[in-house]
Parts: sequence; structure tokens; C-alpha cells
Amino acid sequence: MLRVHFRRLTPDSPRMGRIICLACRDNVYHAEVECNGKFWTADATADAVICRDTIEHECNPAYWDILRIDAATVGLPEFGTQQLGKRYDWTGAFLSAINSGKYDSSRYFCSRLARDFIAFCGTPIPDISPNPGKLRADLRKLLGMGVPARATPLGMRIEAADHAYMQELVANGSIDEATRKRVMNAITGDSK
Repeated sequence: MLRVHFRRLTPDSPRMGRIICLACRDNVYHAEVECNGKFWTADATADAVICRDTIEHECNPAYWDILRIDAATVGLPEFGTQQLGKRYDWTGAFLSAINSGKYDSSRYFCSRLARDFIAFCGTPIPDISPNPGKLRADLRKLLGMGVPARATPLGMRIEAADHAYMQELVANGSIDEATRKRVMNAITGDSK
């Protein structure tokens, strides 16, 4: 059995989560895969694919929407081990939020790694570069659960700190200026 955990936006979510939710117009910003008691994800803070024994607020429904996939997981831990240490795909993560489909095949962001784990188990996911909200919607549809309404949490707007965060990512080389402009334009309709 494979479980996919989708992190909901909460007041204590990181700035990147806010921006992903604003761009996706959804209330989830991160995905982790659980298999055999281990959690696999592409982690922006670690700048790499990691595996851990637990996740923050592990099964709290206020923080996580958890979907269970009954699929063969033979070979899945080995597949995950082969991905460990691969770099985080900052550009792919932000461009997935605006459904661009562009990513670096040698790197991962959380929902693309989750999608590859799911595909490895034989469950077909049509989008090869989904954002977390899109992946959750695709999985719910495949599992016959119905698709949740995609909506940014009520009243959420772009803040000056969000713009500053994106500028910081450009300055440290995590993303380029063109990516920053595309994401900000998707959120605000203005490419400043």
C-alpha cells in the first residue's frame, strides 16, 4: 500500500507554500509519499530528495489530505533509494504551479517525485509535471473519490514579503528572473 500525503496551507506554512497555493489557486502546496513506514519527498529546505521516518503533524487532517493507493509496492523502496540526494528542482516547482509542464529531468520537486512513485506502482497519472493540487485532483479522480474544488484559502492575497521571497530566490540562483515573472504574473496579472 502507498499513501500520498498532501500538505494543506495553514497559518504556519512556509512562504513558498503560500506562493504555490496562490499560483495554483489551491489549498495544498506539498506532497510526500509513504511506503513501508518511510516518507519520501523532494524537500526545498534540504534542496534534495530525502527519506525520513516521520513528518510534521503526521496524520492530522487539519494539515494533511491523505490518499491511499492499493497498489503493489515491490521494488518501491529501491526506486526511492535511487532518487535520494537528487537536487531540488526550484524552477520546475514554481512552473508546475502555473501548469507549464517544464522541469529538469535530473532533479525533482515534491509532486513530480510523488507522481513518479505512483507511476512506478502502475497507477497511471496523465500529467508528468503536476503541481500538488493537480496531482491530488488526478488521484482522487482515479480513485473514484470526486475532485475537490480548487480554491485558494479565502482572503489570501499576494504580500510584499512574497515578492521579496521570490526576489531572494533569484538573487541566490534558485530560480531565474523569467520564472519569477511568470509565477508572479500568474498570481497578480502583473509581471513586476
